[in-house]
Amino acid sequence: MKILFILCALTFVLGLMSTNSTFGQTYSGHPNFPEVYVQVVHRNANGDLMGYYESTLAYFTNVFLLNEYLDTQDPKIIEKDGQTLEVFIIQRQSPFTENYNGQIASYDLTYKGFRPLQVRQDGYFAEPGDTATAIFTIVRIVQ
Repeated sequence: MKILFILCALTFVLGLMSTNSTFGQTYSGHPNFPEVYVQVVHRNANGDLMGYYESTLAYFTNVFLLNEYLDTQDPKIIEKDGQTLEVFIIQRQSPFTENYNGQIASYDLTYKGFRPLQVRQDGYFAEPGDTATAIFTIVRIVQ
């Protein structure tokens, strides 16, 4: 009975060790999905820096619409490791009006009334008069 238990436990542990996991892996560079980085600069009404945040998660809600949007932008072209890449830097500023009171945890790019890209970061509280500038850096492989 002890041998059977040890064999079952060993099989379970070895199974966990051989399982492929995507946790912590870097972006694979699939040509249809660009790399996305977003930095958010949060300032109060006096212009003082209140916080700096980086995105932790990107949702491609419609990658075809995102690529269509990127085609309307003017990228910087770079070469890296034998690949030609387009680098887009897009800024969006959000002023918080006196009617605003809440937590901010996401930003998105809007195109033709849709949000083809949404990003998340740790939430923060903003007050009326504050501004947040989201700086999207999007890298796409030239095909």
